[in-house]
Amino acid sequence: MNIIKYRTHNCGELNKNNIGQYVILSGWIHNIRNFGYFSFLDLRDRFGITQLKINKKIYNSSVLNNESIITIKGTVLERSKINNNLYTGKIEVLVNKIKVLNDSKKTPIIIANNKNNENIRLKYRYLDLRREFLTKNIIMRNKTYIEIRKYLLNLSFIEIDTPILSVPTSEGARNFTVQYRFDNKYSYSLSQSPQIFKQLIMMGGFDKYFQFAKCFRDEDFRSNRQIEFTQLDCEMSFINYDEILKIFERLIIILIKKFNGENIRRIKRITYKKAIAKYGTDKPDTRYSLKFTNITKLVFNDNLKDKIKNKKETIAIKIPFYFFKKNKNIYKSLIKTVQKHDIKIKDLVFLNNNKNKGLIGYKAKSHLTKQLKKNIKQLVKASKKDIIVIFFDQNLLKLGQIRKTIYKTLRPKLNKKIAPLWITKFPLFKKVKNKLKSVHHPFTAPIPEHIKYLKTNPELVKSQSYDLIINGIEIGGGSIRINKKDLQKQIFRILGYSKTKMKVEFGFFLEALEFGTPPHGGIAFGIERLMSILTLEKDIKNFIAFPKNKYGIDLMCKTPRKIL
Repeated sequence: MNIIKYRTHNCGELNKNNIGQYVILSGWIHNIRNFGYFSFLDLRDRFGITQLKINKKIYNSSVLNNESIITIKGTVLERSKINNNLYTGKIEVLVNKIKVLNDSKKTPIIIANNKNNENIRLKYRYLDLRREFLTKNIIMRNKTYIEIRKYLLNLSFIEIDTPILSVPTSEGARNFTVQYRFDNKYSYSLSQSPQIFKQLIMMGGFDKYFQFAKCFRDEDFRSNRQIEFTQLDCEMSFINYDEILKIFERLIIILIKKFNGENIRRIKRITYKKAIAKYGTDKPDTRYSLKFTNITKLVFNDNLKDKIKNKKETIAIKIPFYFFKKNKNIYKSLIKTVQKHDIKIKDLVFLNNNKNKGLIGYKAKSHLTKQLKKNIKQLVKASKKDIIVIFFDQNLLKLGQIRKTIYKTLRPKLNKKIAPLWITKFPLFKKVKNKLKSVHHPFTAPIPEHIKYLKTNPELVKSQSYDLIINGIEIGGGSIRINKKDLQKQIFRILGYSKTKMKVEFGFFLEALEFGTPPHGGIAFGIERLMSILTLEKDIKNFIAFPKNKYGIDLMCKTPRKIL
C-alpha cells in the first residue's frame, strides 16, 4: 500500500523564508486565472490561500473546476507582484506535479462572494462554511471558549455538564418535549437553561461551576435569537452580589480587548430604576447620549401630584449638535420620528439657542417662560448649537423607543464601538394581566431589607439581580439565589403556584433546600450574542455552524419533518 503525503505545509504559512524549498500542498481550488503559457491558481484551506503557478505544458488547468480538491508538489518562488492582503502574498509555488483528489461540480453558491441568498446559503451550509467570513467567525468562537476556560479554571471553577433531557416547567418560554418511549403519557423537556441543576451542584458542594450549556427555547425568532443556542453558565457558593460582578466584569473586559481591541477599564453600574428614568429602557445603548432629564417638577409645580398619579412625565432630551450637523431638515426629521410613535405635535417643544421653535400648543405658551427655558437649558447642559426636545405628559418606556428611533434616524458618528453596562436591582416581580410574574425567574433572591414587603406589598420588592447590556443588547444576567425553603415557597405562593404545582414541578428542589444549602449566586451569558457584539455583527447565525432559519427550519437537513 502506497502511503500518500498530502502536505508539508498548509496554505497559509509559506513566506519568503521558504523560497527554494520543495513543498506539498493540498486544498480547494479557490480561483483560476489563465494567461498564455501559464495559469495562476489560488489554493485554499482554512489557514489561508497560496498562489500556484502552473505551466500549461505540465498540466492543462482549464479542465479544473473551482472547489475541486487537489494536491500539488512544487518549488516556492519569490512573487513578482506582491499581494499585501495575504500572509503568503510575497511567494508563489511553481507546480511540477498535480493530482485531483476529488472533483467538484458547479457550486450553488459562490464561495468568494458574500452576497449569496441566505436560504441558499443555509441549504448548502457545508459550502457556506468554506467562506472566509464564516470560517473566521467559527474559529473566533473556539478561541473565545479557550479564553473563557483559561480564565475560569485559574479561579478554581470546575466544568460540569448537566442534563439536556430535563424536567418540564411552566416558567419561561415554551418547552420542547421528548416522549418517554416506555410510556407515551410521559415526556422529558429539553433544557431551557441549567438553572435548577447548577443550584443543585452548589448544594453538592462544588463551590464554583461552569459549562457551555446547550439551551432550547421555543420562542419567536429575531436576528439575535435561535431556538437552540449556547450559554456560558456559571454558579458560585459563599459569594456576594458585588464579587460576582467583579469576577465577570474582568472576564468581559479581557474578551473585549482580545477580540475587539477596545480598552475598557471598568463597566459602569446603574440601577433598573435609574435606567428607566434616564433612558426609558432596561437595555440602554450608551454608545450615544440622549439621556432623559425629568423636568416635570420644574414645569408643573402646582399640579405635580396629579402628574405622579397618572404616571406621566415631562422629559427634556438634549440632542447634541454632532447628531445633526449635516442634516438641514433636522426639525422635519424629528417630527417624523416622534409621529411614528403616536406623539402629538402639541405635546412637543423644540428649544434652540433662546428661540422657541414653534411646533407648540397651549402648553409651551402656558408654561415655558423665558426664565424657565433658561433653567431647562442649564439643567440639561445644552450648548448653543444643541437642540432640546421637550415631551409633555409621556410614558418613559415610549420615550425609550423614541430615543432609539432618533438615533437610527440621525445616525451620528459614535466615539466608541462597544459600551457595556450593568443594570442592577431589578424589581423581583412584574404585573402581567393582573398577575405577578418573576422579572427574572422564581429562584432570584430579594434584597434582604425588602423581604418584609413580601407579605404586604410584593411589587415594592427589589431583587439581587443584574444584567449585562452591551450596545443596547442583553448579553447575560444572573442573581443571588434563594437558599432557604420557606422563602422559596413564599415566592412560589406569591406567583400563584398551588401546592400541587410546587410538589410536581419543584418538589425535589424544595426538599434539597432542607439539607444545608450554601448562599450562592451566578450568571449566564449568551455565547452567540457575545460573539456578535465582539465583532459588531448583527446576526448570530454567523457564529453557529448549522443554524436554523427564522422559522426554526433546518433547510439543509429538512427538519422538522414527519417521523416515519
